[in-house]
Amino acid sequence: MKLLNEYDHASKNNMITVERSSTMALIGWSPPQTNYIKLNTYGAFKDQHTAGCGGVIRGCDGEWLGGYAKGLGLCSAFVAKLWDVLE
Repeated sequence: MKLLNEYDHASKNNMITVERSSTMALIGWSPPQTNYIKLNTYGAFKDQHTAGCGGVIRGCDGEWLGGYAKGLGLCSAFVAKLWDVLE
């Protein structure tokens, strides 16, 4: 409660300062070479051991050629990634 009162007092008297530093990284998909396709896969895992996997296949112009998503239920992150490769 003391901390809340101190924060309230500081905010009413404009005594709060927040310093943040951020770094921005631009990421994105890059196409494969001409006449090639690219498969991107991903295996995901949550704290409760609930996992899933998915993948996307695209052509050299970025066109959608296919994809999949699958819920895996209870398993480890390692097993989720193995399923991702298998699918």
